[in-house]
Amino acid sequence: MGRIFLFLLLSFSFSNSYYAQSITLTSPNGGEMWTNCSVRTISWSQLGTSGFFNVDYSVDNGITWVSAATNLNSNSYSWTIPNITSNQCLVRVYDYNNPLITDLSNTVFTINDPIQITSP
Repeated sequence: MGRIFLFLLLSFSFSNSYYAQSITLTSPNGGEMWTNCSVRTISWSQLGTSGFFNVDYSVDNGITWVSAATNLNSNSYSWTIPNITSNQCLVRVYDYNNPLITDLSNTVFTINDPIQITSP
């Protein structure tokens, strides 16, 4: 009985690690200050995914999301930041074929105007 349990336990552990699926967003991951209308790289690592990804962004701390790119076959995306300003921005990346495999920025980042007028 003990051997069977050990065999099943090892088999389960091996199968779960063999089929592990994850995405880890590496940039932007929170605290960055990016400039609108510039190009910045969104990057991530992945394990056991389909290899195709969607990228979304939010300017209201994840209440609403806008698609930045779909069906990417890469672990990075050169994003032309829209002409917006917000200090509540997030990015999320998810597997194109399995949206349950996802990651998003750990904390918010900021998108600013390139020039800020501080007085008349």
